[in-house]
Amino acid sequence: MSELIKQTLKSSNQTDPELSDLFDDDTEDAGSLMSAVYLVLEDDMSVQGAMDHVRNQSLEKNIDEISYILVVDSEGILKGGLNVSQLVISKPTEMITSVMYPDIISVSADTDQEQCALIMERYNLLTLAVTDSYGRLEGIVKIEDMIDVFQDEATEDMYKMVGVDEEEKILGPFLTSVKGRFPWLFVNLITAGLAAVVIIVFESTLTKVIALAAFLPVIAGQGGIVGTQTLTLMVRSMALEEISHEDTKKLLIKELCLGLVHGFILGLIAGIVSYFWQENIYLSLVIGFSMMGNLAVAGISGVALPIFLRAMKLDPALSSAVVVTTVTDVVGFLIYLGMATLVINLII
Repeated sequence: MSELIKQTLKSSNQTDPELSDLFDDDTEDAGSLMSAVYLVLEDDMSVQGAMDHVRNQSLEKNIDEISYILVVDSEGILKGGLNVSQLVISKPTEMITSVMYPDIISVSADTDQEQCALIMERYNLLTLAVTDSYGRLEGIVKIEDMIDVFQDEATEDMYKMVGVDEEEKILGPFLTSVKGRFPWLFVNLITAGLAAVVIIVFESTLTKVIALAAFLPVIAGQGGIVGTQTLTLMVRSMALEEISHEDTKKLLIKELCLGLVHGFILGLIAGIVSYFWQENIYLSLVIGFSMMGNLAVAGISGVALPIFLRAMKLDPALSSAVVVTTVTDVVGFLIYLGMATLVINLII
């Protein structure tokens, strides 16, 4: 019976360039996470032989925890896997091939860490096999080694959405924070200028009815929140590959309807408040319909923007919140002040 424990230490990097690349800490692929100390069984073993082998090799190699074991053939090609519990409940005379799972998900050493994390999360894997181009087992990625990857990827997406450098720390150097945040703050300043232009265009309307100005932040704020909510769900779902291109139409319709429903409810509340304040039904109607329109646009933009960014081969999380907020501000002001201008004689 051949030696079935493959143990490679990082100290081997000095003599083997391929191993040096495999364990390069700067890479973000399966090879950088791969454990080269693992236990495997050969497909010609019986259950009893496998149990003896597991017992002996786990003691010899100081492997404390064993939950899932991979199976290879005499050439090291991955053939399947099985839980330790399957060995315990199977008859000693049965062959490993009759109790193992033959269909095993595996990745290559250059598979991106995020993709590995998605695979392990989607299929509830505790161990992910890493194979070469011929299907030979090279190592395994354990779920405990992926915890940091899950956290890092989630943090990266969150930072990108709001335009913060992923390397920045809250207690980090002051100048680093300035350099990391300023570029997107400057972009936001420019885009916010678009909203300011809209207000300037409708300056005469605002001058005639000062009460309109009081609800500008209400319209813009609600739109920004709805857009960010939708955007957050979209970016997360896209990262987990829970949605595909075929879902686009359904998502747009759903968010449009959600925007209209939420807009109706919130617009009704804001309209009632404005009526008790100004006692002007036309002003209340303008506020209500503007709220519905802006929230509908916010939901649609929250879906459309990340889909557009992915189509352009860009990260869907790339400062999306900044763009969505700008869209809802500009469109919201256009709808609100545009409607008010159309019925200005009724409001005055």
